[in-house]
Amino acid sequence: MPTSNRAEFVRRKTRQSYEKDLDEADPNVVRELLDYGEFQLESAEAQANHLSTVFSTPGFHHDKQPWDKPSGSN
Repeated sequence: MPTSNRAEFVRRKTRQSYEKDLDEADPNVVRELLDYGEFQLESAEAQANHLSTVFSTPGFHHDKQPWDKPSGSN
């Protein structure tokens, strides 16, 4: 699940793009805009699914990283 900041950013950018092209009348341009919007939606969904999978992976959130030295090492 994306963070609330990320979700708000996507919401705001989507609204801005929608309002910018709201008066577009050329059917070819409208089709391109719809196709682009669909592509962006699919990308956002794929990113959200990936992040949800990563963050739900057991052991993802832990204090020690594989590159950390064991206690007592120099």
